[in-house]
Amino acid sequence: MPAEALAALPHPWLAIEDAHENVAGVLGYLDGFMEAGDYLIVEDSEMKKRELAQIFSDSGFSYRVDSRYTDFFGRNATCAPDSILKKV
Repeated sequence: MPAEALAALPHPWLAIEDAHENVAGVLGYLDGFMEAGDYLIVEDSEMKKRELAQIFSDSGFSYRVDSRYTDFFGRNATCAPDSILKKV
């Protein structure tokens, strides 16, 4: 989505990343528009561990895992293990 369209959307957001290319670029782009309380879900995160580790090592990427949802049916019983994230 163009920056102007994203900037005009009301919050809170639920953004779901399911791209398998340029994960860091997609998440970095979205992060620029997300606000505290918005959710970001990274689908198929087991395959994206390296990219996610790189992104989370960036001190400006401020999210926390919301274990209320990742562990709702048991520890990480989801296709997004430790990847249902809430912007802080």
